[in-house]
Amino acid sequence: NIIADQVQSLDDLQRNRELIVLQLPASSESETLFDTVLHLMNTNPGNCDVALETQLDADIVVRVKVNSTLRVDHSARFDAALKELGCGVRVERPTQSASRVR
Repeated sequence: NIIADQVQSLDDLQRNRELIVLQLPASSESETLFDTVLHLMNTNPGNCDVALETQLDADIVVRVKVNSTLRVDHSARFDAALKELGCGVRVERPTQSASRVR
């Protein structure tokens, strides 16, 4: 007998390993923007890790990986809501060699 807690296709497993990078615009209203982005993340729970990224200067980009307990569902609705806020959305996937099952 085999008892499974969760069954996923390989495609779903690969998708769940995506890192969603939210590119936040530099703004004087950053506290309001962060609150809104946090609300969107909380209302779209899922299995994808998230990083927040903003450009401070022409040569300086700051990236902060969000705690892994706050993961999101990468969907068209989530992307559209972020783009309405002026945020960019980029998906980074693990390299083929890193994701290979051994």
